[in-house]
Amino acid sequence: AARVEHPCVLRVVDADVADGQVIVVTRWLAGTTLAQLLGQGPLDPGQALTIARDVADGLTAAAAEGVHHLVLDPRDVLVTDHGVVVVGVGVRAALEGVTPDDDAESVDAWRVGALLYAALTQRWPGHTCAGLPAAPTVAGRVARPRQVRAGVPVELDDIVWRTLQPDAADPLD
Repeated sequence: AARVEHPCVLRVVDADVADGQVIVVTRWLAGTTLAQLLGQGPLDPGQALTIARDVADGLTAAAAEGVHHLVLDPRDVLVTDHGVVVVGVGVRAALEGVTPDDDAESVDAWRVGALLYAALTQRWPGHTCAGLPAAPTVAGRVARPRQVRAGVPVELDDIVWRTLQPDAADPLD
């Protein structure tokens, strides 16, 4: 994770094990997590898209270094006065014992779609997560964002749907 240098990724500066405890040192940033923001309500579509795009940019840079997040949720996205920063790239998964498979980039892509879904609807697709209730289902699938919240632009609804549904026509992964 220390190899990843991107403005949207919180860089790891050092790591060590002391008395059986893993210590990870990062630079300190002030901000509000996406989970905290969503505790106040869903975001407007423009802000939701900006956050998702910045997260995707950071994860793309990390993937280029062979590092993946794999467990990204709204607690891992810090919104600062200067932009969006992804926290825990390569660290949280390691600490939780999650290892990347051949589908690591697809997992991170799904997670970005899930973040966008959450930002638009204040729900998490699949199950409760980060203080957000599970998204409703329709015919055994997670409801589309426009089915959960009025006013979600068709284009964003389509992006989220194609990201979260691997069998959708022309999936984004």
